[in-house]
Amino acid sequence: MTWPTPVALLCSRGRSYKGNIYFAKNKKLRRRLKLFVYAILTHGIFSGSAISRINNACFEGVVVTNTIPQDGHMRDCPKLVQCIDVSIMFAEAVRGTHNGESVSYLFSNVPY
Repeated sequence: MTWPTPVALLCSRGRSYKGNIYFAKNKKLRRRLKLFVYAILTHGIFSGSAISRINNACFEGVVVTNTIPQDGHMRDCPKLVQCIDVSIMFAEAVRGTHNGESVSYLFSNVPY
């Protein structure tokens, strides 16, 4: 049985992408490991040269959430392949908190 090429998912909360960018730029390491590299960024805070660095990195694609508007970033960065809508999750967290319910319930029972 042959397995597909391994995929590396680099996850970040949006504070600093430096380590992830370095890994994605390291072509020798990627070739040796035969990896497809994708980044998942919780909060796409793309300040300064972040968009340029992502465009020059060897990511196959980057996924962000819409915790802040991403329309301009999606236009400027072809590697941003998807923006996940988290508004329902946030609304449910606010509703649950208001009603005294546990927010941790959302981690095992996604409302959509």
